[in-house]
Amino acid sequence: MAQTIKINNFSSLNIKERTQLDGDAAAAATSLVVKNNQGFANGDFVYVGRLGSDTGEKVVSSGISGATTIGIGALARPHNRFDDVHSLFGDKVKVYRAPNVSGTPPSDSSFELLATVDIDFDQNYTSYNDATGGSDYWYKFTFYNSTAATETSLADSTAARGGSYGLYCSVEDVKKKAGLQNNQFLEDSLVDQKRQAAKSHIDAELTGLYVVPFTAPINPLIREIAMTLAAGYLLISEFGAGSAATRAQGEEFIKQAQGTLHRINNKELKLTGVTGVAETVTNAGGYNAWPNASTATAVAESGGAERQFRMSDRY
Repeated sequence: MAQTIKINNFSSLNIKERTQLDGDAAAAATSLVVKNNQGFANGDFVYVGRLGSDTGEKVVSSGISGATTIGIGALARPHNRFDDVHSLFGDKVKVYRAPNVSGTPPSDSSFELLATVDIDFDQNYTSYNDATGGSDYWYKFTFYNSTAATETSLADSTAARGGSYGLYCSVEDVKKKAGLQNNQFLEDSLVDQKRQAAKSHIDAELTGLYVVPFTAPINPLIREIAMTLAAGYLLISEFGAGSAATRAQGEEFIKQAQGTLHRINNKELKLTGVTGVAETVTNAGGYNAWPNASTATAVAESGGAERQFRMSDRY
């Protein structure tokens, strides 16, 4: 099966330094006046503007002057004072793949280079399609500087199993649900923790009613619950401390998800597949009592025996 890999262009692995413009920069300008150029160097890939936007652009540093000037290749568009300026490690990503053997991340020595892909700087993510990929493989990626021929360490990349194996939604799903898809400081590893917690919550709620964990293709309602629950966790734990509104939003997301899970557990809602056919319920529910029709034939050690008296008997 095919596997689409989405790589965060502006993760901490690819951002070397940050500053801001300290003056407007006109189109065709060949230098930037910034708050502080410390950490920037000749030959750096410099991104001017909001990361991953149509108004931002990548140029190459041609030299550093004083404490506030960065020489660059000519800008294609104008930029305003206080726009962000970043120094990036690389302009490409290298995608690595290793076969799944034990269900746990393989050693770095097991990973082989799959492809080298140009970063799409107009987006927050660069996509790569592995036509023969899927849950039988693990993936890692590095950032590559095509000018200096340098690469970030493979050890710094977190291995991820293909097919969103064992998980019910993607990192990007959670970010979008939380309204944080453009937050450049939000690490994917943190979002991944929250979606794993959401999966565990769903499995704990529905175990005994459905076969868990759910397997691909993930039921659309389960996917919606997972991203809503994970977004709620994320908003509360990382962004709710300083904002009552953000915390309230996170709590509302969790309340919605828990409410839907409660209705599924009470059989008020039934999970249906894409064809409209109900998912198999492993426990149809109902009450059991003892004694029952099987009591007479059950062994005595389990409390079984013929009926000894009736309520109508008189003594």
